[in-house]
Amino acid sequence: MKVTILLILPLHLACGVVHVQANAPRRLTLSESVQLALKQNPQAQIANLDLAQSKQDRVISRSALLPQAQLEVFDRAQRLNLEAFIGRKLPAFSQHAGPFQLFQAGPTFAMPVLDLTLWRRYQGAGQGTLGD
Repeated sequence: MKVTILLILPLHLACGVVHVQANAPRRLTLSESVQLALKQNPQAQIANLDLAQSKQDRVISRSALLPQAQLEVFDRAQRLNLEAFIGRKLPAFSQHAGPFQLFQAGPTFAMPVLDLTLWRRYQGAGQGTLGD
């Protein structure tokens, strides 16, 4: 019994000290308290999210002014109805021709040279950010 008490008593006292230390008030400096208040303020968080969104809108509107590159691959099998295409039946040919295989692949490049609408959209997107 004494051994059990001797083992449990230090653990109980240590838990009590930890419990008291956990509830002790935290001392903050003025700048730390201001930073904490700004960090936890919902209106400041919303303003930061709006600023980040307007910066991304500006990046997106700028992308329309940059050169665009595209790679296209196209494959098709086509069969023709000669009678419908020519308008009458040809005795030496069958009614249908094909199928013909059509394959096309290649890059496409484009860049707006002078598009004031895109430029104004880019300028308008920059109005939502400060210092840009």
